[in-house]
Amino acid sequence: LFLVSVPIISLAIALVIGFVILGWDFGSYVDQYLFAAIYLLISFQIGRVLIVISDGEYRIVNNLYVLYQALSFMLSGALMSPNKLPPGLRWLTCISLGFWSIAGISIVQFERSDFGGDDDPCSSLQSCVIQNGAFLARTFGYTPIATTRLAYLVLLLVLLFFFALEYALLWKRYK
Repeated sequence: LFLVSVPIISLAIALVIGFVILGWDFGSYVDQYLFAAIYLLISFQIGRVLIVISDGEYRIVNNLYVLYQALSFMLSGALMSPNKLPPGLRWLTCISLGFWSIAGISIVQFERSDFGGDDDPCSSLQSCVIQNGAFLARTFGYTPIATTRLAYLVLLLVLLFFFALEYALLWKRYK
């Protein structure tokens, strides 16, 4: 329990520091924290499943986990918009857990942020485009594939799946 709680608490503190430094409104803090924390828990759970499958063989677990993290990051949309991938490879982003976490965080930030300010809403085409969070999310390749609810649903279902998988593997081994 301690090993899981330290990264979760560290994540919460790091997000607070980031919000303060960037001057963001804390209205989206809880959603952003939840997306990041669920992704972190999924990553832990994938590591646990790999340990059970490989009988604790460190090199196998380490190699597979590093491969998972690298692919998850490359397909998350943080390096390159999913829209820029060739059409035959775009589906890979949909199976990337990093994509669903980054998409959820980005959509929440775009929806709740104040890019243009409330003083002069939509006075020009550029300010209208900048203030439209849905436009920015589409530009970065996160919609119409992802929505905040769908991202939560996908991440929670994957987390539950890996918990159930670990339980089933351990039950089969020790019954």
